[in-house]
Amino acid sequence: MPVTYNSMNLTIDAQNACYSYGLASGSETYDRCVNREIEARRYREAAVVPASSAPYPAPGTAR
Repeated sequence: MPVTYNSMNLTIDAQNACYSYGLASGSETYDRCVNREIEARRYREAAVVPASSAPYPAPGTAR
């Protein structure tokens, strides 16, 4: 997720996902779905590990 992905976008995306699953907005199952979607999206965002710039030496360079 981009760095600019804020909590408002997170909530809206989670609500849209749950709506697309056919859940009625405001229902208990919808609210539970939204909460789980938000948790999953936050987990994925936290799990992103930036790639190192050079995992291996460039060709022709000594180690």
